[in-house]
Amino acid sequence: EDRIEWKTLVGFKKDKNWYYSFFLNFQTQFTAGYDYKKDPNATVAISKGFAPAYVNFGPGILYEESADLKINLSPATSKITIVSDETLSNQGAYGVKPGKQIKEDLGFFASIYYKRTVMENIEMVNILSLYANYLENLKNIDFDYQLKFVMKVNKYMSTNLSFQAVYNNN
Repeated sequence: EDRIEWKTLVGFKKDKNWYYSFFLNFQTQFTAGYDYKKDPNATVAISKGFAPAYVNFGPGILYEESADLKINLSPATSKITIVSDETLSNQGAYGVKPGKQIKEDLGFFASIYYKRTVMENIEMVNILSLYANYLENLKNIDFDYQLKFVMKVNKYMSTNLSFQAVYNNN
């Protein structure tokens, strides 16, 4: 898996299940990525470490029914897109203006975490993140959906199956 991701969420209790929250997410990758349909020999990278990198942060409100269900809504989220590679930034890759390495946006962010025990020793984890950009086309909603099955074989072994769907207009 070629992914670096760090997520943190802090909440200050408002009442029984509600919290004032603040979140910070960071995403990038380790190695270069290629479009093998256009470049079968993998000679021109379309992505690299920190090209792109995404930093999202903002205040919001968190609903936590249990450790298995959490919903965080942040109506004033800052999203920073970093394209540190000069060739990619000159192309305007990932929504940055050509020649620029940073793009700043403001939008609405929502995340949902839901974990359920399917049967003994099998857990299903759903994580959905949505982002709508106020400064550009609000109808284009970026999403990142992860579905994971964690299956415990015994105390020494487990098997994990993962599915991820990502859409980002840029």
